[in-house]
Amino acid sequence: MKALAAFILLLGVVRHNLWEHFKPEHQALAWNALSALVVAALLYIIWSRYKSPLLTAVVSWFLYEESLVAICSTWRILDWWAVPPGSEQCSARFGVHLGAASLVAIGWLAAAVYGAKEDG
Repeated sequence: MKALAAFILLLGVVRHNLWEHFKPEHQALAWNALSALVVAALLYIIWSRYKSPLLTAVVSWFLYEESLVAICSTWRILDWWAVPPGSEQCSARFGVHLGAASLVAIGWLAAAVYGAKEDG
């Protein structure tokens, strides 16, 4: 438990303190990227403890979303592009509405969770 507590404390420091070390114009993107990495680490901790096909599917979707946030936020720090109001930053870069695919996945996962039997 001590190692897990120390790791979670470190994740908190990464999320809540490291963004301050970026240039002011990059701090919000750094916060997004760092937060996505922290969420991914916490998801892994949960998944590694409670593996199941359904949880694997849900965590996989969540990791896909967090990876988009981390990758596109970091990429945007390194190579700036404009994001129109109301648009997703990755979608603006690729010219494809990635959120539409995510909505399909969310619908499928919601149906799978709703139809799943209780674990007991």
